[in-house]
Order: sequence, then C-alpha cells, then structure tokens
Amino acid sequence: KDEGFLVVLADMPFISKSIINKMCNTISSNRKSEIFLPIHKGKTGNPIGFKTSFIKKLKKISGDGGAKRIIKLNKKKTEYIKANSKSIFVDFDKKKDFQV
Repeated sequence: KDEGFLVVLADMPFISKSIINKMCNTISSNRKSEIFLPIHKGKTGNPIGFKTSFIKKLKKISGDGGAKRIIKLNKKKTEYIKANSKSIFVDFDKKKDFQV
C-alpha cells in the first residue's frame, strides 16, 4: 500500500467516518494520484488527502492560503473522490455557525 495522510480541519465536525474511510482507502490503494479531494455536486471540500511525497512542500506553506496553491499547481496529480454529503463544506467559523 502507498502511504499518505489526511488534513482534517478541526472546525468541520460533520465530516463522517465513511468519508474519512473512503478517502483513506483511495489514498492507500491509488498508485497514480498524489492529492485527493472530496467532491460533492461539482464542488470540492475537506478533508484533503496527500501522498507522503508532499510533506516537504506542505511544511513550507505560510500564511492563510493553506494548500490551495499546491493543489492548483498539481491538478494532473489530483483525484476527486465522490462524497454524498455537503458536510465536506460545513465549518464553524462564526458564532452563528454554532446554532445548529
């Protein structure tokens, strides 16, 4: 199996175990792609998966942009994983977000 990891954001509590398992299984069984994004209705979300070969690039990130630039520069190495839930977009950034 190929090794990789997920970047799971702490402010996204509705990401399901099934999405995480699907992402992990895809990362470990995929030999071509190096970046893995969940997608729902044509829009990508979180968590984001990477092969371990991206650790050095990710450690160099600074600022608030996150890994977006790395993903944009590596579209040919990216696989999109179908998520059957809008939970990949739901985060808790503002006080009103906690009124579920």
